[in-house]
Amino acid sequence: MTNTFDQKLRDLYRRRSVLYEEARFTDFENDLLNLLEISESAEDRFGVLSSLADHYHFIEDDSRARDAIQQCVALCPERVEGWLGLAEHFHYYELDLDEAARNIEIALQKARTEKCQVRQVLGVRIRIALAREMYEVVNDSLELLVAYQLPRGSIDVAFEHDFVPMIPIDKVDGIVLQQYKSLVGL
Repeated sequence: MTNTFDQKLRDLYRRRSVLYEEARFTDFENDLLNLLEISESAEDRFGVLSSLADHYHFIEDDSRARDAIQQCVALCPERVEGWLGLAEHFHYYELDLDEAARNIEIALQKARTEKCQVRQVLGVRIRIALAREMYEVVNDSLELLVAYQLPRGSIDVAFEHDFVPMIPIDKVDGIVLQQYKSLVGL
């Protein structure tokens, strides 16, 4: 990150809450777009595009949010976050569960290859599979979570449990479900 870019980014995030409180959404967007123009690295551009996607979701401009996330994926196709973002976008914003499922499978492949965010991706995979009533995918994901050993130094979330009450116990392997519940302390 260049000093100018870094300073402008910090300044913008310090002002974000004020801009949002004053409903100055266009100002915030324009500042992000200006940062995108002066960004010099793929990492910086990825971060700004991710912020734009979050902003567009906040102002309920789903089409532009999707475009920003797709630009993240095009910029850094190896990064789990872009594919994960697309999966969650299609799941929660466009309600296209087939597209969400397609993207979460790519995210899972990337996560397993990179050995990062595997738990996070599997949690999203379970939520999408539950919405699709694809219980074999739920079961497979639970099995992967139970067997997964977080590599030393890897980045990931803690075991998630918000989806556990939504899993019909007669639709998955009861032993695997119980093993997972034990891992999360339920």
